[in-house]
Amino acid sequence: MRRPTYPPECGELRPIGAIAAEIVSDLRFRRRVIRLRQQGDRALCEAFAHLGAKHNIQTSIEQTVERFADLEPEDLEAAGGDVFPPAPIHGVDP
Repeated sequence: MRRPTYPPECGELRPIGAIAAEIVSDLRFRRRVIRLRQQGDRALCEAFAHLGAKHNIQTSIEQTVERFADLEPEDLEAAGGDVFPPAPIHGVDP
């Protein structure tokens, strides 16, 4: 997978939504997130806590978790945010 580029390598600032969409489109990343979630709430909480401690971004993680936790399930479903977008299809030459 081609990893998202961040300044200064890319020479321009990209919106966080575009970077997040690129990360979410990585099928291997998706499978790992699904597997982590299936391991339960404690494993997910530990993963967030580890990221927060390792990168000194606990407050940012807490704010993001709060924002996503406050989403109404019906609104999320209506916007298609309850499922992953379809995997990209790549043509194969015969």
